[in-house]
Amino acid sequence: MHLAAGNPKVQRLRRLIGRRSARYDEGLFVIEGSVLVQDAIDAGCDVVEVFIREDRATDETWLRRNPIPHDIPVFTLDVSVFDAASDTTTPQGISAVCAIPELYDQPWLTQDVQQPAWVIVADAVNDPGNLGTIIRSGEVAGAHAIVVLNNTVDPYSPKTARASAGALFHVPVISHLDYNTLVSYGFRLVGTTSREDTAVKARSLYDFDCSGRLAIVLGNEAHGIAKDAPIDEWLTIEHVGRSESLNVAMAASIISMHVAHERGNAANLRSGKAKR
Repeated sequence: MHLAAGNPKVQRLRRLIGRRSARYDEGLFVIEGSVLVQDAIDAGCDVVEVFIREDRATDETWLRRNPIPHDIPVFTLDVSVFDAASDTTTPQGISAVCAIPELYDQPWLTQDVQQPAWVIVADAVNDPGNLGTIIRSGEVAGAHAIVVLNNTVDPYSPKTARASAGALFHVPVISHLDYNTLVSYGFRLVGTTSREDTAVKARSLYDFDCSGRLAIVLGNEAHGIAKDAPIDEWLTIEHVGRSESLNVAMAASIISMHVAHERGNAANLRSGKAKR
């Protein structure tokens, strides 16, 4: 079905792309690009509808490479309408509206599964690219979840979804938890820091005990974690060279893979069967 610019579905698409409040009011978010759309479909996400730019809709070769299941409604938009609604500089010609998953019932919160749970906590991370990379690192390393505190950029913004490279569909991303709730479930809150601070005694990542119910907290790009956060202990990544600190996304990748290795996930990571 071909839709005009004034169609309510097109107007909703624009709202969902541009406004965080609209995404949570409607419980929907938008992904763009053929790889992300296919990844969402393959992962069993609730894909509500798909929008295809008219030049793609008439390209039989492209359509064969990007099959959409028959039970998902597909709508065609003029080139100008699609591009105007897109969040990218060079739109690929396909986007999808997906339901934000409801993730309130998580068994790892209250009980051990294969081993005690570990999660990554994003506290006041402002850059969607950084958050997307944090989600990607957590998924690759076998974290049970990414906990996004409410002062952090929206995990369901189009930019975050792209930066996650599809990891958003494969690891729980939870925004309804806070520090106190994690503590009540027995998680040890471990803050990350790169600064020399007499008020914070940080242990090297490579001397750190990664066992038990573990919450690795990553803070704001400029200011780190607030000193009044209920952190149980601090860790740092020892480094040399001129750089004063690592980018938060880089730090997340290094820490996640080290935690996975120390918790016995190394063999599973190599086989693609990391434990959660």
